[in-house]
Parts: sequence; structure tokens; C-alpha cells
Amino acid sequence: MDDQTMAPKRKNSDDSNAPAPKKPKKNSEPIQVNWAIPKSKRKATPDEDLKTTYAEALYDRTSDEVDTLQPPLKAAPHRSPIYQNPAADLAASAPNRPSAALRSLFNEIKNQSTSNTESGYRLGALEQHFKARDVNNALALSRAEDEEILVLDKDRRLEVTVNDETAHVDLNRRLPSEGNRHGYFIELPPGTTVTVNGQTYTNNDDDESASSPFYIGPLETYTIIELLSQPVFFFRNQGSLRVTATTKPQVSDEELNRRDQNGDVDVADTTVRWIDIEAPQEGSASGAKSPEAPQVGGGQEPQNDKGTQTSTPGPQVETVKTPPVKPVQTPETEDIEFSDAWTDEGAPIEDP
Repeated sequence: MDDQTMAPKRKNSDDSNAPAPKKPKKNSEPIQVNWAIPKSKRKATPDEDLKTTYAEALYDRTSDEVDTLQPPLKAAPHRSPIYQNPAADLAASAPNRPSAALRSLFNEIKNQSTSNTESGYRLGALEQHFKARDVNNALALSRAEDEEILVLDKDRRLEVTVNDETAHVDLNRRLPSEGNRHGYFIELPPGTTVTVNGQTYTNNDDDESASSPFYIGPLETYTIIELLSQPVFFFRNQGSLRVTATTKPQVSDEELNRRDQNGDVDVADTTVRWIDIEAPQEGSASGAKSPEAPQVGGGQEPQNDKGTQTSTPGPQVETVKTPPVKPVQTPETEDIEFSDAWTDEGAPIEDP
């Protein structure tokens, strides 16, 4: 500051009765946004409480100033793949018509969670990632190399390549209007399709600078995400590992046609990875990310716009090293009823 530049003067005490400056008015007309909010527990409509809680964080508007265009997010159609007792494999005939890619990873995790080895997929091992840790952390299970079990503690980008096609979505954390527990949201880029809990969403915008981002969330519990048909099992908290309730949705032909058709591609021709992204400043509207390039996680180097590696190291993220899950053939069997519940004390209820 120049020596002759005067600092702003503090108000005199005589000004204490002066009227307070008026706050800028919010937009009176609601804006239409692409936001898929989890449905309310008793109605097939978006949860209004969640809309009120996160509208300002996502769109810098009150809930009354936002009209959501997307159908609400439903509960996961399949139970958690974390089991305590052996059970039948998830089959193609199961509700929601799961793809081969989803069934394969689900059944592999299920089998490892009930194995007698020191598997990182056993319930007790996965619960340790939530105990005595930040309540803002979440967990993601996928085929990401070296990050098959990933503790989410920051904004991350999920990038999937199948053959020569690549797509990504961002998993963003946002603070609610009150409280310090982050909500997790999928941000869907223009021209991208994703299936979440068996429901397919497409961002038909073709402008990267669209003023209204496309969000799905908050993801409050166990959630199944499929990008280019490659599945990710998301767990918001320790309790979501034990979700055993399943829904029996009537999947329409229209929904099946909307879904990506890469579910039968060989695992060797697919790549899943997590990338660090720069989170927006707290209190800023969504979508205002730093122009800095994303940092590649898992010890890889970021790439420049020519596809070559640079030497800029990315921030370290906590990951759990586990042996890669090997693909197996999923038998086309019928679902079998079984018991895999817990008592109030946390002990398993054995099958009769």
C-alpha cells in the first residue's frame, strides 16, 4: 500500500443508530437446476429437508428459489456386497437387471468378505476405516488399481476407460447450511451418462461453462454408481456396510435402453482410477473449481494436455493396499433366500 493511501476510517460511535445496510435481494424467480435429490422416505418425491439443507451450497440459492428437474434418487436395488455368511451369487435375473460387470465385482467382494483369509473386504476390516476417524470420510470399493478400497477424505474424480472411450464424474463434498458434516455429491459433466442405484441420468448440456451444474445427492448411505457400466460401491458411514434391505424395482425397457452398454466388456479392457481435484473455497457456489489441473492419485503422475506425464506430485491420499480382485465367471443362478442379519449387539444371526 502507498504511504499516502488512507486506510478506511472506523465509524464514530454517533453512527450506531444509523440503519444497517440492506442485504442484496435473492433472485425472486426460481431457477431450474439438474439436481437429483434422494427421495423422501414416504413419498416418491425429493426430500425437501435435503433440498433446504444443500441448495445454497450447490446453487447459491434458497430451496424456494430452486426447481429441480431430475427424478429423485432411489435406494440401492441390491444389498451391500459385504456379507458375514456365504450366500448365493447375485444373478442376472435379480431385480434391477444388473450388468455382468456389476454382478462380477459384487460377487467377488461378497466371496472375499466371507472367506477365512485376512481379506480387507471382511466386515470387521472395513469397519475399522470408520472407527475413530473423521465423520466426513466415506469408503469406495471398485476395480481401481491399487485403490480397490479407498477412503474418501476429499473431493475426488472417478475416471473410467473402456476400450477407447473415457468418461469421468466428480465426487464432491459440500457443507450443509448448518453443521460441519459434509454431504457427498456426484457432479455429472456435460455429455456424460451415469447410473446410480439403477436409475440412469444424462447431462445433455454441451457447454462446460454451464452456470447450473448437474448434481446427484447427497449420497447419505450405501450407493451403487456405474460409469461406463463399471461399478463403484459407495458407503457413507459404518452402518451403510450392513445394508441388507433390497428393493424390487420394475425396470422399464426405456431405463434399460438409457443405460451404458459396456457391461460385458472384458475386465482387461477397462481401467478405473481416482484422481485428486481441487475443491472450491468454502462458502463459494458450486462449480467454481480452481483452474489447476487435477492430480492423479495412486502414485501416478498427472498428464498435460498432450497426454504426456508431468513431474508435479499430487497430494497423498489414504488408500488401503489390497490384492487386486480377480474376475470370475458369474453363474446365471436364481436368487436364494438367506439370513445375513445382525442382532442389536452386533452378533450375526445364523442361518437356520
